[in-house]
Amino acid sequence: MNEELKNALEPLVLALVGLDIPYRIVGSVASSAQGMLRATLDVDLVVQLEHSHILRLVARLGGDYYADPEGMEEALARGSSFNLIHLESMIKLDLFPLGQRKFDRVSFARVQTFELTEDFVVNFKTPEDVILGKLEWFEAGERTSERQWRDIVGLLKVQGERLDLEYMRHWASILQLVPLLEQALAESGL
Repeated sequence: MNEELKNALEPLVLALVGLDIPYRIVGSVASSAQGMLRATLDVDLVVQLEHSHILRLVARLGGDYYADPEGMEEALARGSSFNLIHLESMIKLDLFPLGQRKFDRVSFARVQTFELTEDFVVNFKTPEDVILGKLEWFEAGERTSERQWRDIVGLLKVQGERLDLEYMRHWASILQLVPLLEQALAESGL
């Protein structure tokens, strides 16, 4: 992870941890850390955020981020994402409220920690769950995002035999992603 991205992410993670708000890093940052590196200018996080957290989170972040508490409240009420912008770097951090599906809960309970620096450890979703999430995004985007597909195949190649394929196939079946998962596994050589 480049220094600018780390500098945008670290204060947010420290604020989330300080407020006991569970989070997982997902998206391209997770797939780059666990798979093949690619440039990205935003960070996606799934957060177990309650309405009571919003004003305290904004206060903790201080003036280092653009944050719209009213917009955050509205997004949380709809169950949709909202973003923060790290003002120094203009890096966007997209926060996705934890979903209500069983898969959302199960995948959030699984965590992989990653040491960004000697004293800064962050929580990622596991590679299996990042792959499944990216497969969902790829399908929702009508299978047009070459970046998503490269991230998926890259994760599969790098993680290889360490992946729990039984877990992935189980959830791919429930999420109706079996053909896509099998195609990605074939392309990766697994």
